[in-house]
Amino acid sequence: MSELFGIDIAAEIAEAFDGELQTGSFTRITKGARDPNNLSAGKTTSSTVVHTFEGYIEDVDAVYKGDSLVRDAGLQVAILGASVSPRVVPKIGDTVTIDGQTVKLTKLLERDPASALYLFAAEV
Repeated sequence: MSELFGIDIAAEIAEAFDGELQTGSFTRITKGARDPNNLSAGKTTSSTVVHTFEGYIEDVDAVYKGDSLVRDAGLQVAILGASVSPRVVPKIGDTVTIDGQTVKLTKLLERDPASALYLFAAEV
């Protein structure tokens, strides 16, 4: 991942939280390509890769400031970027299993510049 002043900040944060958060996994399904010689046959077999990570899931309430909605209610999943193994960036559409729940990542809410923490909205 990215370094700042020669320091992998995401790795430092993941090391500080090592073992303190829940262990989860996310599954990424990559669709196969079409055979250019047989376009009507559809796409080839998809590949599935499971990545482990440390993070947490929580059910949050909506937050209002005055009459404006600041944060939607619903499930949120936090993933420590450097704890993902094999190390990839989680993305919308990945299926996450953590704390006995399986959810789908629907929206990236926050990501810090060092990619140390990803916060996603999720749904069952």
